This record gives sequence, structure tokens and C-alpha cells, in this order.
Amino acid sequence: LVGDEFNEFEAFVKHLNDTASKREEAMDNVEIPDNYLDPIMAEVMIDPVRLPGSGQIMDRRHIVRIILSDDHDPFTREPLKVEDLEPLPELRDEIHAFCKKHNIDLDEEME
Repeated sequence: LVGDEFNEFEAFVKHLNDTASKREEAMDNVEIPDNYLDPIMAEVMIDPVRLPGSGQIMDRRHIVRIILSDDHDPFTREPLKVEDLEPLPELRDEIHAFCKKHNIDLDEEME
């Protein structure tokens, strides 16, 4: 990287660091309900889904990764496919409203 490319990259990295710092600060200042957290990754869920076998609720992005590497429910070891996941739009809206109220920026581009 040279010249303008380097400056653009440097500004991009600074923006990422600033955004991450603001997000961490916002999350440190509020008690996040346990049912808003993914049970394996302990991160705020962006797109919660119910696993049909165990009834556990996980963030779609995390359970999809698990299914792609090992097509089983991580809690019961029963076979599981992505199409078996049950979307929970009401919980999703509740989490998003909570995060908006408390200025917690969800990383939705990760979806």
C-alpha cells in the first residue's frame, strides 16, 4: 500500500477501532438479559433461532457455522439442518429495541 491507499486503509482501521471501543463501552454500562445472549458464544444475538430438538435458542450465524461443520444439535447431538431452525422474529425485535435504547450497535453485517 502506498500514498492514498495507505491513508484510506489507516482511516478505515481507526474507524474500526473507534467503533469497537464505543460498542464495548455501551455494553459495559448496561446489564444485558441472559436470554439475549447466545448460550455458546455469550454474544448478543442478532438473529435468534430455536433448535427444534433441544429447544435452545442461538444466534443464527453461530448455529449455522456449527451445522456446516457438524450437522448435529450441539446440546443433544441429534441431527440438525439449517432449514430446521425456527426463526424467532419477536425475540429478534425485542433484542434490537433493547440495543437501540441502550446505544448498543449490533454487528448486523455479520448476518
